[in-house]
Amino acid sequence: MTLTPFELTRFLDEDGEPTALYRAATRRIALGFYEDPGDAKLQRWNAEHEQQMRAVIRGFTDEDTTLAGLPSAQGPHPVATIFGFPNTVEVGAGAVPAWMITGVGVAPTHRRRGILRRMMEPELAQARSEGCGMAALTVSEGEIYGRFGFGLSTRMITYELDLTARPRLLPGVVERSGARQGRIHQAQGKELVEFGLALREPIAGFRAGQAVRPRGVVENAVGAVNLSEDQLKPDGARQALVFEGPDGVEGYAAFNHQGWGSSSPGPNRVVVKDFQAVSTRARVALWEQLLSLDLVDFLEFRAAPGNELARALSNPRAVRQIRETDVLWTRILDVARVLEHREYLADGELVLLVDDPLGLVTGAYHLRIRDGRAEVVPGRAVTEADAAQGDQVRGDHMRDEGTGAAAGSGADDGSGTELPGAHLLAARDERRTEAEDEPELAPQAARVRFPVQLLASAVFQGCEPEVRFGLVTGEGAEEVARLFAIRREPYCDFIF
Repeated sequence: MTLTPFELTRFLDEDGEPTALYRAATRRIALGFYEDPGDAKLQRWNAEHEQQMRAVIRGFTDEDTTLAGLPSAQGPHPVATIFGFPNTVEVGAGAVPAWMITGVGVAPTHRRRGILRRMMEPELAQARSEGCGMAALTVSEGEIYGRFGFGLSTRMITYELDLTARPRLLPGVVERSGARQGRIHQAQGKELVEFGLALREPIAGFRAGQAVRPRGVVENAVGAVNLSEDQLKPDGARQALVFEGPDGVEGYAAFNHQGWGSSSPGPNRVVVKDFQAVSTRARVALWEQLLSLDLVDFLEFRAAPGNELARALSNPRAVRQIRETDVLWTRILDVARVLEHREYLADGELVLLVDDPLGLVTGAYHLRIRDGRAEVVPGRAVTEADAAQGDQVRGDHMRDEGTGAAAGSGADDGSGTELPGAHLLAARDERRTEAEDEPELAPQAARVRFPVQLLASAVFQGCEPEVRFGLVTGEGAEEVARLFAIRREPYCDFIF
């Protein structure tokens, strides 16, 4: 086994076609999830969109494992990949720059050799050095990523609404919401791309946990393309309702009817594929229309936990939960930045002792909340570690400017043995993984110890159960449960 690192930032060649390494890397990603990488047109579409997202694919190739005679043996042979792109994640009182991670996989022929660790740890260190406050991913196997400091942050519920029970919005909901200040238009889903792009940033700030949806996600959600079937042809059956308010479009619902002629006989069903609203009046007006659809027995939709719709219905039993899945897992890379962008419902102060298995944010942090806004002062150990890393990063940049080489050396030519970011990590036996208290840091404040993955979860979901189960400890445990209480469930409405 001879592993060679690669870093891919340019996905298209001079002729506008996917590069050989891009095609090989995305084929490796598709194989890892038992998917079809798609035909040449789909690969080109993906490459164009992902390059616009400023995505980066890193990983390792191993040319010693190719089998002569196979078409896939021609060209580069990636055996491990990690795909990332910049975005932001709303924390409650503001958005934090985030590095979104997907496409993580190691070929079955190369597992149990530490390759995942050799990819993920440098990826996180590199993202931190570039100013990201957190990393985020959606996972197929949730238990894998806790060891890298990721904590479960948002969940998604699939609900079923029984329209045969004739549910209606409670009296006064429509009028008080202002839904009558606008009007509903009918459209085809494929017509909504520009509306979806215009709404995505306002919607990203609407709720903690939400990220800005990439263009490809918007196009697929409204049916302009049909990526679930690897088709660039629009889904002509996807219909939509659009709410236009006094100042323009404020939301829409795109859906498909699954009734007569479908492969699964039974009651007529509508599946809402995309529901976007930047105002309560848009949300209420769209639901009023969906509740009155003809020739529909059941309506299926996805939303945050808590079943908010049922509270506005005359018959709340008409809504039931049919599936639940976790969506966003986050990893804190800058404790102060994340905590200062969080929403708080109470004032107080604590010193958080954050334990980090990678040593990236290990240390003591004084959290002081006044009028619902937080100020965080890192302890001496954190400040010294950050200063040392800053000196190292600046030195790397100076060397790069002098040589023209890529930082960390994991360039496409295969030079070096590790991926960018690996040089920013301390040796495993030298990492500070457990925070030490600093008595001089806010001596009047109670202390509470947090594993970094549980702090990530607490930022979005609170931590009362973790305190009750003894997973978050210290004299300030009860106080942190009070301070980290949440007003509403966090939510991210797309998987990447």
